[in-house]
Amino acid sequence: MAILTAGLVAALTWAGERLLDGGATGIKQRLKDKAAQSELADLTARAIEAAVAIAPSLAEDFRSDSFLNGVVAPVAIERVADPSAVISASELADQYMARFVEPWVRDGDANRALAAIFDTDQPTILRALEAFVATLRTELFSSEHWKDVGRDRTIEETHQKVSALFELQARRSGDDVVDLATAKADSKIASQDLLEWQRTISGLFMARSELDLLINRIRTEPRGRTLLVGDVTPVSHPAITRVLG
Repeated sequence: MAILTAGLVAALTWAGERLLDGGATGIKQRLKDKAAQSELADLTARAIEAAVAIAPSLAEDFRSDSFLNGVVAPVAIERVADPSAVISASELADQYMARFVEPWVRDGDANRALAAIFDTDQPTILRALEAFVATLRTELFSSEHWKDVGRDRTIEETHQKVSALFELQARRSGDDVVDLATAKADSKIASQDLLEWQRTISGLFMARSELDLLINRIRTEPRGRTLLVGDVTPVSHPAITRVLG
């Protein structure tokens, strides 16, 4: 996998320079950090191998420079830059078909070309790329150098959306008042990435430093606002319950 990772370092660097705007200075700087750069390439490589495991006959295509530069690296950079972005496996499958399969189609039947030349079919390609997307998301949220990029941006966006809802609630009255249940439901949707953080490995609970950071923030910044997602009960989160009183 070393050759694949080396190719990804180059592809991710190129994609970052091409796709990230001026507001993504922090991400650009992190891409220049060798440890962070290497980790992003490694976790993206694992996502590719998850796709290869489902469609082994497409391994050469999935690992090719064309696919890394044209599809994989842009998707990884997009996910890092905007954790709320929805990555469509179906769209990735369409890109694969256009890039690798359609040039071989002679009679208008892509399925025949897939079976004869690629030894696969479209449902298998879709499943493979669904595995790629899911693995990439999980790897990013459990990474050392990249999880906080998504976490911080998601928290900030959630805070902004909830604050806007409450400001709108304060300005309006009567029939125009925003329904509180709807506002809570919207904030839960906005926090979906946070709710999908991996909590276990092979069935074993994984200790997270975020809880200690959260408790310390509440204790040391009483004038600030901290948004908690989900229910807090004495049974599930006794430490937070003690802090909140």
